[in-house]
Amino acid sequence: MEESGLSGNQIQEEEWELIRKIEIACKVYRLSEISLSEAEDDYGKLKIARLRLEFSKHHLTALLDEAKRKGVVWENDQLKELEL
Repeated sequence: MEESGLSGNQIQEEEWELIRKIEIACKVYRLSEISLSEAEDDYGKLKIARLRLEFSKHHLTALLDEAKRKGVVWENDQLKELEL
């Protein structure tokens, strides 16, 4: 890990920052799912809710891919519940 020029503390800080971003993205995704389920009657709201859900899914997936690539592992119950 020293090959990248980062110290152990910097790597840990980067990992925690990535985990924090993933946890926030999980919350946004969950809220987007709720918003979609509540927007059934209005076409405009439904369209926006679908786009918001797709964007949050894309963002969360990108963060998860980055974590996997960097070897960051942690347990997250929220993440297990999501259907990505």
